[in-house]
Amino acid sequence: MPKLGTRKLYHIVKQEFDIAKYNTNIEIKSKLVKDAIETYNRKRPHLSNYMLTPIQIHRKKKLKRKQYKSKKLNDGTIV
Repeated sequence: MPKLGTRKLYHIVKQEFDIAKYNTNIEIKSKLVKDAIETYNRKRPHLSNYMLTPIQIHRKKKLKRKQYKSKKLNDGTIV
């Protein structure tokens, strides 16, 4: 299973799966977090992954590189 960064995991659990609203013990919350990660990796398609799940992307042999447009700031700097 692909590893998620701590910040990203926190955001997913808090914003998308709303696990904080459940007033339960730590064992149940741990199960909810595990299920949320499983859903994120195996069931939830991602726009940045061409509407594939992270697991599907990692299994692909050949990937088309995603290109994003550069953005100009007010001072002319390109990021």
